[in-house]
Amino acid sequence: MSDTSSHAEPPAIRLDGVTKRFGGVMAVDNVTLEIEEGEFFSLLGPSGCGKTTTLRILAGFETPDEGSVYLRGEDVTLVQPNRRATNMVFQNYELFPHMTVFNNVAYGLKLKKVPKREITHRVNEMLEVVGVGGLGKRAADQLSGGQQQRVALARALINRPAVLLLDEPLSALDVKLRKRMQLELKSIQETLGTTFVYVTHDQEEALLMSDRVGIMDQGVLLQVAAPRTIYEQPADDFVADFVGTLNELTLRIENLDGTRGLVATTDRERIWIDVPGGCSIGQTVRLAVRPEALKITPLERWDGATDLSYVDGSVSDVIYLGPFTQFLIESDRLGRVVSQQVSDATAAAIRPGMQVIVSWHPDTAFMLAGPAV
Repeated sequence: MSDTSSHAEPPAIRLDGVTKRFGGVMAVDNVTLEIEEGEFFSLLGPSGCGKTTTLRILAGFETPDEGSVYLRGEDVTLVQPNRRATNMVFQNYELFPHMTVFNNVAYGLKLKKVPKREITHRVNEMLEVVGVGGLGKRAADQLSGGQQQRVALARALINRPAVLLLDEPLSALDVKLRKRMQLELKSIQETLGTTFVYVTHDQEEALLMSDRVGIMDQGVLLQVAAPRTIYEQPADDFVADFVGTLNELTLRIENLDGTRGLVATTDRERIWIDVPGGCSIGQTVRLAVRPEALKITPLERWDGATDLSYVDGSVSDVIYLGPFTQFLIESDRLGRVVSQQVSDATAAAIRPGMQVIVSWHPDTAFMLAGPAV
């Protein structure tokens, strides 16, 4: 897949037809990609999809079998890692346990023989930026997981790399701390303006933090887009299913009205489908709707809105999730579908066994490729 455009200045990163094999396994398959200066870019995909190998190629730890790697317009395909304007933050942070926080962060500057006064100024400044300004004298092995993550980030950023590469750096943290660090990491990136390339398998994390996301599977870059586009306009079935959850509906077109297909026309059922050219009456299609797009209305309060798609059903289960509530609905037309709503008074009034109308705006549904089964 290609994601290129013209630039007055070269992008921070450009991968041009990069391919990497390990024996008979295709780890990265002809990836072409551009990442802009100052962008927070995430590579997202399941384990073994090629995202970490791609990151290691950017870092110089792996050499592609084919293709080229450019940093700010310079071909660095064969340049050693220590000679690239990149730094990497690993999952396990790799701090020196016998050193203080200050000395961990200062280590790279000392190797470069930066003057002592400048080292002190830059290290203290960076520790403040990442939120551990008062911990410079503490030993690295006395830190919490979140503090270690911040120190590892400071050590990677202290040399002012053109690009910071992050390989699932939050994966070892507990859920609450991880969510807080996601926001802080994005804030740090925006403050410094450094280009971040972030590898994760966590869909929510990628959507929350990124300016753009690249979805990978089996070494192939399937889609590159802003988080909203990835979620609402997935390029294919894999992206649609991998990012978030969805209800897959198998429906037979019973009538056509211009560019819309129609399924059912009773008082309790009417489904509009935006169909591509070539669809015909009697054709079976696969439609996807996100759980949050499905609204629930008790049957006695339904007003029969004709601009929506809707079906009747019965609530089989209610699952309270704090800020959100999930409803499982059994429908003769759709089978079992899941709706997710904000946990407000309206949601609290819906109980198992209640007869309801499930409705959604036709624009919130999208077609899935491939034959219906």
